[in-house]
Amino acid sequence: MKITKKQISLIKTAQKKLALDDSTYRQKLQANFNVNSCTKLTKLQAGKFIEMLRKDGFKGKKHTIIPRSNNKNIKMITIKEKNKITALANLIKWRTKTGLQGWTQKYYGFINPKTSYEAMQVIE
Repeated sequence: MKITKKQISLIKTAQKKLALDDSTYRQKLQANFNVNSCTKLTKLQAGKFIEMLRKDGFKGKKHTIIPRSNNKNIKMITIKEKNKITALANLIKWRTKTGLQGWTQKYYGFINPKTSYEAMQVIE
């Protein structure tokens, strides 16, 4: 399976944050995966490469994953997503202090988002 857009973005972010110049970055790819561009990696190889970059000191966005019995994982809400919801909620003049919770309960069926999917619903 091909590398995902999210993985490409994460690899490019890691390259910038680790201050890897282009030749060093491509040497790492060539030495470990025999390719000169991350777009030529498979999804599995990209995951391994991201882990290598984390071992080199990259501290990128990492969701907490909760495994489920049906082999589908749930990504938990990140601090960044919580902060975005709070910032957006502060732009609205609510009639009550629990306005946001009432709104999410009415339209989405939950009071506080716990997963990234729920956060995405509230943010959009």
